[in-house]
Amino acid sequence: MSVVIKTIWAGLFISFTPMILFIFIPRLLYGVELINSIYISWCVLIIPLTFTYLLITKRLFDIDFILRRILMTVTIAFIPSLIIVALIGIFFADQTNISDLLLSFIGILILITFVLYSLERFGKMLESVIFPRKYYFNKSLRKISQHLVSLSNVQEMKGIILLDLINTLEVFGAAIVFTNGEWVEEICEGDIDAEKVKKMVISGSCDHSDYTCFPVNRHEEYSSYLIFTRKKNDTLFSAEEKQWLHLIISYLAVSLENVFLIRKLTMKLEQLAARFPNEEVANEFVWFRKLMFELQEKERLRIAADLHNSTMPEMARLKGELEIMQQYAVSEEAACDMRSVILKIDDIHSQLSQSFSQLHPQLTDGAGLVQTLQQYIDKERASAAFELAYSAEQPAIIDKCCLETKKHIFRMVQEMIGNAKEHSRASKVGIQLIAIDQYIVLLYEDDGVGFEQKRMLEEEAGSPFKGMKQIRTRVLHLNGDMKLETSAGAGVKIRITLPGAAT
Repeated sequence: MSVVIKTIWAGLFISFTPMILFIFIPRLLYGVELINSIYISWCVLIIPLTFTYLLITKRLFDIDFILRRILMTVTIAFIPSLIIVALIGIFFADQTNISDLLLSFIGILILITFVLYSLERFGKMLESVIFPRKYYFNKSLRKISQHLVSLSNVQEMKGIILLDLINTLEVFGAAIVFTNGEWVEEICEGDIDAEKVKKMVISGSCDHSDYTCFPVNRHEEYSSYLIFTRKKNDTLFSAEEKQWLHLIISYLAVSLENVFLIRKLTMKLEQLAARFPNEEVANEFVWFRKLMFELQEKERLRIAADLHNSTMPEMARLKGELEIMQQYAVSEEAACDMRSVILKIDDIHSQLSQSFSQLHPQLTDGAGLVQTLQQYIDKERASAAFELAYSAEQPAIIDKCCLETKKHIFRMVQEMIGNAKEHSRASKVGIQLIAIDQYIVLLYEDDGVGFEQKRMLEEEAGSPFKGMKQIRTRVLHLNGDMKLETSAGAGVKIRITLPGAAT
């Protein structure tokens, strides 16, 4: 734009400078022209030539829009200017003539055209003063739309989108609810009853005295709703607020659709990753496996962060409040009930801590793999229905492997113990890590019910084979080797050999 403006000013200067220097100034001072105006007036052609140049070079790309806008404002200003000049001619007929009225018409037309043309710009400048609510809504809309662009999962809406909506509309709380008829998932922020909202969506009735419900998406696969509590000043949503909300919902619908498709695609990719028939085919999809593992780790870290930053501190705060209330209990029975609740909170907090350590193992913070696995297995041993043994040979060499290998070994051990708990019915489970030359060997053995290896291709939900396929996929990703020995009633033996003991 600056180049365009400079070019136009240069054209104006070149066009009118000769006329000023050789015609107007000499006539004003001496009454004669230095150069005949017939020749100098040709310089005026520089102006249209300048615009022609800008159009050809595609710099003045919006000149047609500007000209149409000027024509529109001139057309609108024409009739008011004509009426004003007619009134002047009627009331001051003795003091005016045709030339004066014509000049007045041109001046008034230019003035009204300028005012109309500048009205939009001045309106934007004064919008915050004249229409403060509209300005605030537009500002919030820009902010929310920017946040929606970067969303990749539903949980990110909690602290960003919902919080902005609550502050803008001045409500107590808000929620986004998903359902496909079989499951319901809700994301709540502020003072809102999640269970009540959930029941309202399940029942299919969005009419409630305490909540206002807006449908966002309605598809065969899922439906979503945006739900608000009553406003803090106990008034209904105004027409302006509803109009703004419908605009937000149209933005939100697109983002939720993208999030749903990402989730659906991720599930299909996981199923595809588990169906690689052999190492030769799987080696062609190294990039695919790496992407899947990165997505899984990212999601685990997000859930761990939610636990650490919101759920666990809230549990600790609730426990502290109950301990204070226990000191001032009106009876021994009430104090006993509070102690029972505090013990339950401690138990829940302990389970959350265990979940946090599984989602975010200490090895990502620099701890060794051997020690991290020892701590994890010690915690699992307390809740396992079987005897769980663990040992590591050459731990110093094992801990020298790269962080990526450590993460995959940790996740493989998690899958093994999880499968043993759910499906093995074993009385003894053993896990062993060994460093041999430049290889790390992971051994697993149990005396459980085992299974027929040909059933590994089955896809039943909750089957032990999904975990086995995840383990095999991780082994292939690390260019390792996995040997499985099992049959019905004969337990399970797994030997995994991974290269690269050194970093």
